[in-house]
Amino acid sequence: VQNKYIMLTINLFEQETKDYNLIDCFEAFLPIAIKELGLTRLPKIHIKKDVNMIHVASFGGYDDIDKKITLVINNRQPADIIRTLAHELVHFKQGENNELKPGDWKDGSDPENEANAEAGVLMRKLAHDYPGILSAKPVQLP
Repeated sequence: VQNKYIMLTINLFEQETKDYNLIDCFEAFLPIAIKELGLTRLPKIHIKKDVNMIHVASFGGYDDIDKKITLVINNRQPADIIRTLAHELVHFKQGENNELKPGDWKDGSDPENEANAEAGVLMRKLAHDYPGILSAKPVQLP
């Protein structure tokens, strides 16, 4: 009986051996986000190397006027980048539904709290379907 449990444990750890890179993470995550958020389209997604290259010291943002998301990727775990994308996609959905007002980006606002909560749900779905993504190596750009 004991050997049966050892084999089960080994099979769990051997189940996923893929090394995910950031592109793999996007490819795994975006169909989940589209389905769960009910999106009919995606915004433009701008990738930036460093935090100091965007107007606010943040790892990401959504511009409701230009309908674009900005993500900072250097020295970050892919799962963290994807979590930022999840958060900003919720803001995109809120914008598409005309639910955003000036100042809604502030901590504690209803749209910000919803984006945090929904991003967590999306990440749990991603981690369930692709557990190896959580251990993907950080993005290292020159």
